[in-house]
This record gives sequence, structure tokens and C-alpha cells, in this order.
Amino acid sequence: MIMTSERYAFGRDYAESTRLVGQHHLWKETLGYLTHPSILLDSECLRIADVGTGTGIWLFDLAKYLLPSTQLDGFDISSAGYPHESWLPNNVSLKTWNAFEEPHESYLGRYDLVHLRLFQIAIDNNDPSLLLQNCIKLLKPGGVIQWEEYDLNAQKIVASNASVTTDNLKAFAETTRKQKNCSWVSDLPRAFEHHGLTHLSVSRLHEHRWHTRALTEMNLVLADNFANHLDMPDSPGSANSLRQLAKRVYAEVEQGAGIEQTLQVVIGRKAFLAERET
Repeated sequence: MIMTSERYAFGRDYAESTRLVGQHHLWKETLGYLTHPSILLDSECLRIADVGTGTGIWLFDLAKYLLPSTQLDGFDISSAGYPHESWLPNNVSLKTWNAFEEPHESYLGRYDLVHLRLFQIAIDNNDPSLLLQNCIKLLKPGGVIQWEEYDLNAQKIVASNASVTTDNLKAFAETTRKQKNCSWVSDLPRAFEHHGLTHLSVSRLHEHRWHTRALTEMNLVLADNFANHLDMPDSPGSANSLRQLAKRVYAEVEQGAGIEQTLQVVIGRKAFLAERET
């Protein structure tokens, strides 16, 4: 779930929770995994954190494949999307924490794996350093971060044939890119290295073409949710303009157009003390 220091940008209701769950499954289908195959999770008593957990869906899905002794903790700035506590798996806990603030000392150096996905809207000044530093603090020495993002600067408009118009899709994609400078996404491996993470791995891939429509429609739901919660007194009509653009985009999607996304996964390991001293 994307967070800011003040609020979640897209509202918190049943439509947004449903979108987050659907988005999770599309990411899983595209990547072919929940955790990168290089990350070994077959040991007893592992601790895993999902930062910006939203509904907790990534943790619930992952818990099915892990030993019962594994503890999985989800963190989000709000608990609004969480299932009732009594419905959680025995080894899953969901907590509230603003990841742009110092983590509680009880979480420091505690986790073997920290997972993040889709923080673009939350990152200010094109700099993920604060969030990255806080997540590194959660890791044990030797622990791993897996961070997943869309690279909006690499997205591409596609069409099933040359007769399909894409003018509104192009306008929609450009509007999305203008919301924030997200060039930090492609530079994330460099940020990992700068903050001392080692054994870096970077994967970049596109969704299956049969999922392009679903991912594009998910972006339209996101735009609709954003419009419903838009509060821009200096820009009257902006929410309605966004809704109207989304409707025009959907007409193009129905004709066989869409936005091809680039999904990026960056993995890094927190060095052991002996490694840091050499």
C-alpha cells in the first residue's frame, strides 16, 4: 500500500481493498513468485516483514508456503484494510507504523526478510533514502530486502492493431508521470549500494500480454479512487476532469489498447558485521 507521511493517497474503502488484492495476484502472475528464488526461506523461526502491507494479502499468500514457526508481520500507516484480528493466520500479525518514521526499537534488527511494493506516490523529492534506511534498520545482519515497483518512465502504450486510437491513453500516462518524479525507481539499485546493501539482484520484466488490459483497468480504478478523495481547492474541477479522462481511456481499452508496464524487483542483503569491517 502506498503511504505518505500524512495519508494514503487513494482512500481506504472496499473498492480500494479489492483493487489491492487484485493487483497482488497480477504481480504474482507476472513475476512467477512471491519471494525471489534466490531468497531461501526454509529455515525454522524466520521473521518476515511486509512494509506498506495494505490488506495483508502478500503475507497471507506467502504464509501458506512457509514453516509454521515463521513469524510474518505486516506494517501500514493505517489498519483500515486489515481483516479482523481473530481471522488472521496464527503466525501473521498486522501492525500500524508510518515507515517514514523511526521504527520502534522492538523491531530493530529483527527480520530475515523485509518486503516492499509500490511506494511511488509516497516518495518525496525523488529520494527513497529515508524509507530505505528505516527498512534496513528492521533487518538482521544477513537479512534481505525485496522492493518491487512499476517504472513509470518505462511504460509504453500498446494497441492490438494500428486502427486502435490511443490519444487518451497517452494523455493518461503523461498525467500519471507528471504527478511525481519517479526516476528514483530505475536508480534504486544504486541507492541499495549506497546504503551498504550487498549481493544485489535486479529484475525488470513486462506483464503477460493477456494481463495488459487488467493492469490498465486497475490503473483506471486507481484514478477513480484518487478522484473520489482528491482535495485540491486551488484546482477546481480536477477530480471530475480525471474521471472523464478515465472514461475516455476505457473506451480505448475496450478497442484493444493498453499500457504496458515495466515491473522492477530489486534485492539486496544487509552485510554481516565482519563484512562491514573489511
